[in-house]
Amino acid sequence: MITVRPYIQRGCRGFTLVELLCATLVMAIVMVATSIAVNTATQTYTGNQDQASVNQVARVLMDHIAREIRSTENVRLLSNGIELIYPAGSTVSSTIYGTYENQLHVQRFQADGSEINAVLLGSDQGFVITYFYANAYYQPVWIENAAGQVEAADPPRPRLVNVKLSFRLAGQTTVQTIDISSCPRMNQAE
Repeated sequence: MITVRPYIQRGCRGFTLVELLCATLVMAIVMVATSIAVNTATQTYTGNQDQASVNQVARVLMDHIAREIRSTENVRLLSNGIELIYPAGSTVSSTIYGTYENQLHVQRFQADGSEINAVLLGSDQGFVITYFYANAYYQPVWIENAAGQVEAADPPRPRLVNVKLSFRLAGQTTVQTIDISSCPRMNQAE
């Protein structure tokens, strides 16, 4: 007597061991490729976020320097930086921004004779300063003195000061550059 199972047909027996191994191998390859893609995207995102935060720190510093230039009476260009000279009566008489050993330093001279020195950007913050340059455009500046007379400033004062800062992160080779332009105070009574 022949018994026939009505619910099992001849081509529907399930998967073989080879088919299961092939499916597992294909799934493993897809998972590894997906993992690599996600890891690469995460590293790129993290790197971009780090670079953006570094650029933000440098941009805030350069904006601060631009504000200080606007509040000064005169600017002197130095070989490795700039000196900002403040009007009489200010709590600060002058400030020097300059580079030394691939770091950006500030030296602030108070009106009372004290002095403050600090490293603004350097190896402690993960920066390597590659270039700090300032130039100025001079035009005759007319000021009104205490007697109400208008006269030319002597020595001539800069009308526009440009500062360029180039830096890179420690351990990296990509150099970032930030430029600012600012105008010192004009027409101040002496």
